[in-house]
Amino acid sequence: MKFADAYTQIKGGATEADMLNNARNEMAASFIKQLLAAGKDEQAQSVFETTMLTSETVSRFKRQSKSSGNG
Repeated sequence: MKFADAYTQIKGGATEADMLNNARNEMAASFIKQLLAAGKDEQAQSVFETTMLTSETVSRFKRQSKSSGNG
């Protein structure tokens, strides 16, 4: 992630968890693209599904944190 992108995210209210989640998603997308290019469709699907589940978990934690007044 470029410094300018990180700075913009922080100014917009992004937390460290948000930034780490975004970076992880970018890396996963790149990896999925490599797997698909190599003809490893099943592995690409597995990485995609795992990434989606992880993103949903992070979102749930964020909602719970905000609703309990911790974020």
